[in-house]
Amino acid sequence: MATKKREMVIDLHTYLGKRIQVKFIGGRVVQGVLVGYDKLFNLVLSDRVTEDAPPDTGVTDTTEDYPPRMLDEAGAPRVICRGSQIMTISPMDGFEEIANPWLQAEEMA
Repeated sequence: MATKKREMVIDLHTYLGKRIQVKFIGGRVVQGVLVGYDKLFNLVLSDRVTEDAPPDTGVTDTTEDYPPRMLDEAGAPRVICRGSQIMTISPMDGFEEIANPWLQAEEMA
């Protein structure tokens, strides 16, 4: 019996060389340029990889109290993101946050 080759759910090849945002299980958010990946969705990011505030700090936006942390300074020019811990991958080009319509309806009630 011939087995079908399983295709990837997302074609990461289209995002090579582009800035992406990766959200991990647990709430961490990392941004960087996608340099490489494998079939297990392990990602390699570079070019000023930054990490947003962890969820337990209560900080929702970047502030002076918690500026973005640079992960790829002097000694480590690339960051490897383990695929089993990734929750979402989204491109930064054309990405904008919109208001939650359900949240607004609850506030009015």
